[in-house]
Amino acid sequence: SSVRVSFEGVPPDCEVLVGGKRVSSAKEGLVLAQGTERVKVTLRRPGYAPRDVWVVPDKDRTVSTDLVKAPPQPTTKPKASSGDLEF
Repeated sequence: SSVRVSFEGVPPDCEVLVGGKRVSSAKEGLVLAQGTERVKVTLRRPGYAPRDVWVVPDKDRTVSTDLVKAPPQPTTKPKASSGDLEF
């Protein structure tokens, strides 16, 4: 038997990963084998920090969570070229 997991509070195009492998999108939801062992589900989308949630697939459920924007990548200053004059 299987259970359906739906997601709310995240972008619909957010990727859903189980065991590090993409299995669906947040819009599609997730189907897991019914059981009592917790399953780690990762939600990710470019520009956002990944979010791990733990789901017990004992019944159909909706997981409510959010994604946090990833901090901007630091920009590095270009190094002075060897043609620059030094005094």
